[in-house]
Amino acid sequence: MPTLFKAHKYAAVVAVGVGLLYGMPNVFFMLSLGADYRGIPLLQTPNEDSYLARIQEIIDGHGALGSPFVFEYKDELPLSPPTGEWLYALPSIIFGISPAVTLIASKFILPTILFLLIYALIFRLTGDTEWRGKLTAIGGGLLIVLGYDLVDYRTVLKYLMGAESPVAFLLWARPVNPILGAIFLFSFLLFVWAITENTKRRKSAVVGAAAFLALMFGSYFFSWGIALSALAALILLLLLRGEYKTAGVLALIVPLGVLLSSPYWFFSWRAAQSPWYEESVLRSGLFLTHYPILNKLLLVALLFFALALLCDFLLKKKKGIVFAWEPWHSFSLAFLLGGVWAYSQQLFTGRTIWPYHFVQYTIPLVCVTVVLILHHIIRAYSTLLWAISIGAAMTASLVFGVYTQVGTYAKVKPYYIRLQTHALLFSWLNRQKRDCVVLVNETSEEMAHLNTLIPAFTHCNRM
Repeated sequence: MPTLFKAHKYAAVVAVGVGLLYGMPNVFFMLSLGADYRGIPLLQTPNEDSYLARIQEIIDGHGALGSPFVFEYKDELPLSPPTGEWLYALPSIIFGISPAVTLIASKFILPTILFLLIYALIFRLTGDTEWRGKLTAIGGGLLIVLGYDLVDYRTVLKYLMGAESPVAFLLWARPVNPILGAIFLFSFLLFVWAITENTKRRKSAVVGAAAFLALMFGSYFFSWGIALSALAALILLLLLRGEYKTAGVLALIVPLGVLLSSPYWFFSWRAAQSPWYEESVLRSGLFLTHYPILNKLLLVALLFFALALLCDFLLKKKKGIVFAWEPWHSFSLAFLLGGVWAYSQQLFTGRTIWPYHFVQYTIPLVCVTVVLILHHIIRAYSTLLWAISIGAAMTASLVFGVYTQVGTYAKVKPYYIRLQTHALLFSWLNRQKRDCVVLVNETSEEMAHLNTLIPAFTHCNRM
């Protein structure tokens, strides 16, 4: 470990900085309030309070999450597996730590882990153990964990013109998903890469990939949907290249992953027997359609990838150099084709689940592909252009990340200061009989917010 840390010390420093940027808003908030802080942290990412309510439900003894918000149907099987929520609930169950404290701590830890996983994958795909490979990997990691929303150029332009300002913290501050799905996905991809390298630990790599695929099966459809799509595309590319043995080993990941996640599939089958199942899944985001969905970013990335390879081929031919298809080509193309398939599979299956959530993982995989093109192709012909591009990506990501965190903190702080007054209500409710039911008179935005905050901070339910 000391040797590993020494070899990648700059990545470690950046990773710590990422964790601090994600976690410090809540620390500043608590310090600024002092004794007036009553245990209600900043919950300013989409559905963050709902996820906290699901975690609280597990602590209250309803581990299946059949009905985390209302009193009825507690014994029903869940439509959304609680695997991720259980990981957050365990510190409270084992050590008695409040879910809010675990939530705050996770904002320091999980983005740090995600950055390191992204860094490791890009670093290995560059095949460059020198500083250039490390710089490319750091740039790609920052682009994903801090600059993810830079692809939304319309919103970025509005920020620059002062027409809008951030209203939520960075994406990976959101608990449970998509952060855990991203950690599982990049861990899975690292094991897949190890298999393609034909290492002596190929068997353990298959088990590792299958284990993370099983975790994705049991937690988030969008992460395992992308993982399976990219894996299928990679296997197809390997078959086309005649690498049958590697393709066969990769194919073993799927049945083993299904086997390891068999409890999830069993309970999903049980849930499907309910007479309310079809209506429930339609309300939860299932679409019955054969309509094609096109993702512009994926299409642009595919075009960029094709043009980059064509230019590389022509320039090498001009210099008398033989163009060779490399493993990073296969991985990058698999990332892009896998994303296209995830958006298009309903053409054949007729079913898809809220497909716009796939961007949570297609954007990071596009970023990985772009920085790999910069490293392998652009750098080969212009080191200056590669350095400028990576430097620009790092700078833009860092500036955008700081701007988003600081701007959101300043905007939401007054609201969450007012919410501290609800702590007395939550304390009183927690002294009542477990699974009590509360009716909220929604006379204002803050009162309506209690519909989620009450199950998040108490053992009561809403009506």
